[in-house]
Amino acid sequence: MFKKQLKQELMRYEKSNNFYKYQERFHEIPTNLYKYRSINYFGLKGLLEDELRLTAPKDLNDPYECAFSMDFMDKLSKILKELEKKLKIELLSELNNLYESEDVIAGIEKLIQEKNPPKLYKTALNKVLNDSNFRNKYQNKVEVLALTRLNNSILMWSHYGDYHKGMCLEIPNEALDKNKIYPVFYDKKLHLNTRKINEETSKIILSSLVKFEKWNYEEEWRVVDIDIGNNTQDRGGSNLKLKKSFNAIYLGFNVSEEDEELIKYIALKKEIKKVYKLKRNNIRYELIIEEVQLQKNSISSLERIKEIFRKKFKKKEANELIKLILSL
Repeated sequence: MFKKQLKQELMRYEKSNNFYKYQERFHEIPTNLYKYRSINYFGLKGLLEDELRLTAPKDLNDPYECAFSMDFMDKLSKILKELEKKLKIELLSELNNLYESEDVIAGIEKLIQEKNPPKLYKTALNKVLNDSNFRNKYQNKVEVLALTRLNNSILMWSHYGDYHKGMCLEIPNEALDKNKIYPVFYDKKLHLNTRKINEETSKIILSSLVKFEKWNYEEEWRVVDIDIGNNTQDRGGSNLKLKKSFNAIYLGFNVSEEDEELIKYIALKKEIKKVYKLKRNNIRYELIIEEVQLQKNSISSLERIKEIFRKKFKKKEANELIKLILSL
């Protein structure tokens, strides 16, 4: 039911020309999605354990993650019509200022305290206040896994692939819960009309799928996980166990020789059949993908891999990664 509503939202925004035309992306989840990672302790541990990290919005690099504006004025207009004409004009002006302000909650509380409006109007203001509290409260009850359909984006490798020294993991869509995968769509305004969406969970999901238009180069899909039960603790991130291992690993063109040794060894042990390495096109601004041969006689020995781990990581981290390697 919710996915039908989401389609309607996407179509409505397309008609208003506010959103880039990503509605067609919703009809079919890409066969493979990609996650850029650094080749560090956490990246290698996730690769070895077939896990990815669900992240709280506050820990992501977009300050507007899962932020949304709610259409307060329409909800109040019906009640305002029942009030005296003078009162309606006077307070509508103030409410419009509040709607545009950054601290909506503080502004509404001040308005109630200073104006002491009639009970009916106070009820309406408190409803707006509750909606604002909903936004702030439930923004911290969601975790997201940001993915992309691109594996050769120069910007993505620069921003998320450790300046082209990291890796990009190929994830088959069957490794994820398809009921929790959604496309991100992009807008110029921080506004999401949720009047037709009454369910709290649906409101939160929709808010997590809208980003500022300048992020559209990421062509993002994301897993959205929500817990709005009785748990009062804000979610700080958790690990997501994949249903199936990674299909392939892509290495940045600046990857070190030692990191390439590690990845080739892990891929062979985990039976990940494809490893690729990106290189720069000398004519155009473009990254070229070339397959890396995974022949056993070209793979480093276990002792060499242990040596690299001990050189690269602290003793505790190195021992844990070695233990995971030995369990394969």
